[in-house]
Amino acid sequence: MNIYTITCSNAYNYGAVLQAYALQKYLEKLGHKAVLIDYHPPYLRKISDKYKNKIAFKAIRAVLYAPDYIKSKKVFGDFKEKIKSTEKTYYFLEELKDLPKADIYIAGSDQIWNPFMKNGYDPAYYLEFASGKKVAFAASIGCSLSVEKYGEYYRQRLSGFSAVTVRENETKSFLNKLGIKAECVLDPVYLLDKTEWESICDNPEKTRYIVVYALHHIQAIYDYARKLADSCNAKMYVISVELKEIRRGNDKFFWNPKVEKFLSLIKNAEAVVTNSFHGVSFGLIFNRPLHIFDTENNDLRIRNIIEIFGLKDRLCNVGVTELLDNSRPVHVYTRMKEETQMTKVKLKEILED
Repeated sequence: MNIYTITCSNAYNYGAVLQAYALQKYLEKLGHKAVLIDYHPPYLRKISDKYKNKIAFKAIRAVLYAPDYIKSKKVFGDFKEKIKSTEKTYYFLEELKDLPKADIYIAGSDQIWNPFMKNGYDPAYYLEFASGKKVAFAASIGCSLSVEKYGEYYRQRLSGFSAVTVRENETKSFLNKLGIKAECVLDPVYLLDKTEWESICDNPEKTRYIVVYALHHIQAIYDYARKLADSCNAKMYVISVELKEIRRGNDKFFWNPKVEKFLSLIKNAEAVVTNSFHGVSFGLIFNRPLHIFDTENNDLRIRNIIEIFGLKDRLCNVGVTELLDNSRPVHVYTRMKEETQMTKVKLKEILED
C-alpha cells in the first residue's frame, strides 16, 4: 500500500528523527511504500508568545542559540536524508490537502497530541487533510489530562480515525473513557532490533566511558554521573544539542553529534545516565546499564516505560547521591520481546483491517 506518515520530524532532537526512521523502515519491511510528510509548520520557527514583544530578549536569544540552531539543522537534516520524504516541504494545513492520495495515513509517534505544545492543537497531526483511511500509531499525549477539560476536544479530533494506538497506558485509559477505542503499543524505535540499529552506528570511542544524555539543565544529574564515572574508573561523556551544557564537568562533550554517533555513544557506554524517553529506549535496545531520572514534571512517558518494563530498580531521584549498582537490566528482555511482538502484530492489524 501507499502510506503517508506524519510526525514531529522537524523537531531538532534525536528521538524525533529516529522514531520516524524506524516506522518507515518497518513499514517497508512489510512491503509497503511509506513516505514521511515533510511538514514544517511556522510555529516551529517562532519564539514563544511570552517573549514576542521583547525585542532585546529576542536579539540576545538569537545570538546565543544561533550556533545550536545552525548545527542542529545540519545534523538532523543530514540524517533525514535516510528517510523517504515528500519532495515538497509543507507549511500549512491547506497545502497538505493537495497531497496525492494515499491508501493509509498514519499519525505518530512522538508527542504529536500534547495540548501543552502548539502541535497538540495543530489539525495536521489529527490528519484533517487526509482523504483516505486514518490511523494513529504510538501517538503520544505525554501528560495526564482530565476528561472534563479536554475530553470533547479529543473526541472531536479523533472521531474519523479507523484505529488509534498510543504510547502510554494512561493515554489509552483517557481515550477509552471518551468512547474512543485505543490500545497501547511501544514507540516505533522498538520495531527495529539491535542488529538493525547497530548497522547505522558510527565508530566506537576507544576509552571506557559512561554517557549522559539529560534534558532540562539539571545539575544534579551530572553530579550523579560524575560520581558514577569515578566509581567505574571511566570517563564522563555528555551528549547535548545545546553548547551551554559543556559546563557540566564532563571529560568529553559531544555537541550535536550526528545521529549515528549518538547511537554509537549509547551502544558502547559502560552506563547510560538519562532522563530522556529515547535515551532510556536505546539504552534498553543496546542492553546498557541504565540510571534513569524521572525529572520532567513526573514525565508520563518515562513513568510508562518504567512500568511496562519493570525498571523501578533503575530509577534515580534528584538530590539522592547514593549510586545504583551498574548492572544491565537483564530481566527486561523477555518482556521487551513480548511487547515488541505485540506492537508489530497490532501495527499489521490496523493496516490490514
